[in-house]
Amino acid sequence: MNTNDYVENKLQPPRAFFEWCYTSFRTYVWKNKNETIVASTRKHDWIIEKKLRKNSRLTFYDSSNCFQIVLSTSKRIEVQTYKVISEYENGVQCFREQLECIEIFSNNQHIKIGKICLPVYYGYNMGIALYPNEWKKRLERVSELKYLNLERLNVDNLATTYKYRTLIEFAQKINAHKLAYDVMSGAVDMRILTKNCLRKYKTFLKNTDNSLKEIQLKQTFESLNIPMVKGIEKYVLKSDISDFPNEIGAVKFQNWLVKQGKSFKYYQDYLNMLTLLKIEINKRNQLPPDLEVAHDCAVDRINQVNYEERDKEIKERLEKLRKYERDIDGFTFVLPKRANDIKKEGKALNHCVASYISRHAKGETTIIFVREKKNPQKSYFTLEYNYNRVVQLQGKKNRQKVPEELKQAVDKWVKVIKD
Repeated sequence: MNTNDYVENKLQPPRAFFEWCYTSFRTYVWKNKNETIVASTRKHDWIIEKKLRKNSRLTFYDSSNCFQIVLSTSKRIEVQTYKVISEYENGVQCFREQLECIEIFSNNQHIKIGKICLPVYYGYNMGIALYPNEWKKRLERVSELKYLNLERLNVDNLATTYKYRTLIEFAQKINAHKLAYDVMSGAVDMRILTKNCLRKYKTFLKNTDNSLKEIQLKQTFESLNIPMVKGIEKYVLKSDISDFPNEIGAVKFQNWLVKQGKSFKYYQDYLNMLTLLKIEINKRNQLPPDLEVAHDCAVDRINQVNYEERDKEIKERLEKLRKYERDIDGFTFVLPKRANDIKKEGKALNHCVASYISRHAKGETTIIFVREKKNPQKSYFTLEYNYNRVVQLQGKKNRQKVPEELKQAVDKWVKVIKD
């Protein structure tokens, strides 16, 4: 068959499809005291009213958009894309449609004919509108895809789904739904995921969320003659295996990691922190009973080391910024003395000022605690001062309304420290 034969023998869209296309366009109504011109009697989504004058332009090109429809028979699936043009002749809206692209799936072939072979955007809708004719349900009833669950299918991955329909059917039948979807969406290297591969790992895939990534992990374990512990696929990648600790048996380590419920990257982060802290890695701390607790302790110690460095910088800045500490009206403006002061302020007011510790210490910005004079130990508002102005003034959860008297006190404080 040549190109024209495919087009001439295409499946015919219902008239309702084109009516649906037409009503998505805007239409016009022109009126004055004596006359009304209605361009279209269809139920359009967008109707624009204009004043009818002697010089009103009633004949013109308006706009164009693209629309898609999916049609099917027992041996053929088609995706047809039409360009529909809206024009006006003497105040009457007219439409012209032309077939821009047709994709045909039949006899294990995928044929594309026309101008559009990839998603292209047209007009003010910025997208090709797909006709809602329950095409997926029809494909499940009448097509070569009728043995598949197509709930998550979209037009963009129809070609992949058609090409690998037998493999998708196999995966769906063994309840390997993630793998089936990955194949449908083109997220799998099909040079690796062959029919033989699926058969070999059927038991491994059955009733699981395992996909190609997990198959490759299992293949790596097999190539190294290491038994793969059930559940480890959630926590490691195939590239992680070579970094397993040599001092511990691979099976023992896998069982421990599965029990901890943490990724191998999380474990590596823990070991890296021990190295930064110059703590020798031994049998006791290499596999802690609770990895999360051990990880958090390491984080706290790292922060403590960092805070000690920041404390020196904050102390140096404190001497230079003494004039910022003032009592104005009913409020006290206090500088943080240590990094931990800023951390406590953020915790007390449930906002993110702790992330400013490094910037404050290095002089990139300045953090001030604003307290009520009657209760100077209790966190009230936090002020950021930079570029000779107040950048922000935040209370609890960054949502507390700033009282008017506090605004006035802050304005006075800015004037005082600038003098």
